[in-house]
Amino acid sequence: MKDGSNNLRNKIKIDSKFRTLGSNTIIFAIGNVFSKLILFFLMPLYTSAMSPTEYGFAELMNNGIDLLMPLATLCLYEAVFRFSIDVSLIKKKEILSSSLKIILIINTLVLSISILVLFLLDSLYPILFSFMLFAYSIRQLFAQFSRGIGKARFFAMSGILNAIILGISNVVLVGLLSYGVNGYLFSIALGNVSSAFYLYFRANIKQFIDLKILDKTLIKELLTFSIPMIPNSISWWFANISTRYILVMFQGIAVAGIFTAISKLPSIINVLSSIFQQAWQFSASKEISNKQASNFFTKVFLTYYSLIIASCSLIITFIPFISKFLLQGEFFEAWNLIPLLLVSAVLNCFSVYFGSIYTASMNNKMIMISTMVGACISVVSSFVLIPFIGIIGAIISTNLSYIIINLMRYFDTKKYIKLKINPFEVVGLISILYLQAFLYLSFGLNSFLYVLIINVVLLLIIITLYLKGYKKTNV
Repeated sequence: MKDGSNNLRNKIKIDSKFRTLGSNTIIFAIGNVFSKLILFFLMPLYTSAMSPTEYGFAELMNNGIDLLMPLATLCLYEAVFRFSIDVSLIKKKEILSSSLKIILIINTLVLSISILVLFLLDSLYPILFSFMLFAYSIRQLFAQFSRGIGKARFFAMSGILNAIILGISNVVLVGLLSYGVNGYLFSIALGNVSSAFYLYFRANIKQFIDLKILDKTLIKELLTFSIPMIPNSISWWFANISTRYILVMFQGIAVAGIFTAISKLPSIINVLSSIFQQAWQFSASKEISNKQASNFFTKVFLTYYSLIIASCSLIITFIPFISKFLLQGEFFEAWNLIPLLLVSAVLNCFSVYFGSIYTASMNNKMIMISTMVGACISVVSSFVLIPFIGIIGAIISTNLSYIIINLMRYFDTKKYIKLKINPFEVVGLISILYLQAFLYLSFGLNSFLYVLIINVVLLLIIITLYLKGYKKTNV
């Protein structure tokens, strides 16, 4: 009788955790879906108002921000999120103020260097680049702090505002005024600035800021957590973005521009992942030490991979029609390569899930090691494959990199959480996605009916496996 009572209590606890995770997921979903819809509707504008060469150059500049971001912030925004959960008001103020002060000092140095480069190159790009980096750094810090202190609604709204400002400024600067690359880059910076100001005032971030505070002991703790994330973030960049620069080297900036454009479409998958992850990281951090953590993490993973794989299969099926709307001119010619990129996005979603286990357990070492290994594989295979098979070589390199990262993380995270799943079932489902992708790659639109049938079969398999796995965790 006592065991039955304990099991009932445990079920109620897990259900309440799911409700918390579910409510946070809905909040993030509203923000992310709205934001991404605006970005998707901007794709026709980009691919019609800019040539592949212009778009390629603009995106290479934007990608450069992602490379320097970990160095300009020391990844302190990652630590700010994790350390601001369940601490006192005074501690929250110390965490944000100390981190902000360090980031401001670093960005001031970057601006000084940009001014020197401005005179050497006689170009405004260094200043614009510095402005973009500063805006993104502050926005990320404020956004992650908002999440950490439980202000999820303001975090979501800041993402919507960022997308609206980005959309309006792109329509005006890129579409109407034809400012091209400059308009595209300035719009990104303006969106981040608007989002940061919104959080500062609306989420009342200002009450947590006092630049007189610099707690050296606290900074040491924060940096101990965040510094291992720097090589991880840089390695992530090499695993995901470096292929674009290697394409420029061997195939030219126009080909890199086309690859960058088609790489935007898999963000349909990534938005589903980011909606979930933003809520999940908070729940995972609070529940990792719970006795029922294994059951909770397993149920979440079952739900997560079922939705991600099912969504990917559905999007792959209708990608010819989606691409026709989003991609214009030369960009559309590469539509049959997108399904393979969608599968790589699924693999990325898996790696992010396993990465959240490390963040929750406050042990980031293996995140860094696995991402560095993945980055090395991506770069080496890109140099080998891209000169011979171009964009397809870049896609193969990305997929191979994620496969290795996931294998490393899956086996290593067992030290913290043992997921009650059959890995061969997951591998089988991903293999079906690859089958769909290769059908389009080989036979184009002629294989639509076969891809559609596979999609229906896959959905039935996913539902069956999900129900079986969910029942197992309730035993």
